[in-house]
Amino acid sequence: MHFIAQWPAFAITPAIRDKLLSISPATIDRILKKDKVALKLKGKSITTPGHLLKPRVPIRIFYSSDERKLPGFIQIDTVHHGGQTTSGQYILTLT
Repeated sequence: MHFIAQWPAFAITPAIRDKLLSISPATIDRILKKDKVALKLKGKSITTPGHLLKPRVPIRIFYSSDERKLPGFIQIDTVHHGGQTTSGQYILTLT
């Protein structure tokens, strides 16, 4: 907490610092219980496969070991890091 207290954006006064250092984890959990329930993600993912273009693109889901060794073979996946909203950051993973 000492590091975060140095950031002006958090405006941690000495009084707030003392309170944060004296509060127990159980009390924090009890205070934040409603917020944790409200912010809990529903389901595993927000991203869904496209339904307009996908039927037009031939997709193979099985490749032999020899095909995977050829130069240029890639597998692509997207990962969403925006919580419950679709705005935010996405990571494109190529293997």
